[in-house]
Amino acid sequence: MQIIAAIIILKEKKLMFLKKISLTCLAGSVVLLPYVLSNANIKSEKLFLASVITSVLFIIIGYYRSVKNVGVNINWYYGWLVCLGIAILLQLTIVFQFL
Repeated sequence: MQIIAAIIILKEKKLMFLKKISLTCLAGSVVLLPYVLSNANIKSEKLFLASVITSVLFIIIGYYRSVKNVGVNINWYYGWLVCLGIAILLQLTIVFQFL
């Protein structure tokens, strides 16, 4: 959704913005690798939770920096945060049946 919105709305800034958020999301995924590659004997809920929280925080900070560096209106970031919150809430309730 954000990619389509960026292509339509951002005009001349779209390529730089898409590049920056792509690298941010890639880096956030790389943060999860220690959990994925860890020995099955030491995988735990705490390690999983710590990995996910670290990854999400990394992406939140990186996304903010991308918005600021490209010069996109800060409201774009706030809207993205709302969408992220909804996505996390849906994952916790539907996928993990946590809430």
